[in-house]
Amino acid sequence: TNQNLLKAIGVSHKALDEICHITEQMGVASKLTGAGGGGCTFTYIPPDCEYTRDEIREKIEESPHGFKCLSSLVGGTGVRYMNPDTIPIVDLAKMRNQTTDNSLPWDRTLQYILALGSLTALGFVAVGNMKKK
Repeated sequence: TNQNLLKAIGVSHKALDEICHITEQMGVASKLTGAGGGGCTFTYIPPDCEYTRDEIREKIEESPHGFKCLSSLVGGTGVRYMNPDTIPIVDLAKMRNQTTDNSLPWDRTLQYILALGSLTALGFVAVGNMKKK
């Protein structure tokens, strides 16, 4: 998980690891947010979770560490899972040849698509915002 990578590079904290352990037992994942060092975690509770937000909050707050929880809502999709076999292949050379008026920032577009390509190998697609220059 992302949290395991953050722990491996030394930015986690025992308190953060404890929260992650509690939520992992309840079938949801947590990760540190901010600079780490014991400050705050982010826990995403999907709509189909078998536990309610209040049950998860109670389990975290009843630990002997005195954790406190704040609730928030996710504002949009952001990142979503897609089957890599269903993602269309983009012919960048053909696209570049079709546009001769430099209406697209090609270097940025190429970097963006390559970044997506590296994520699709894991089965994830980042949703971004490409604007014309």
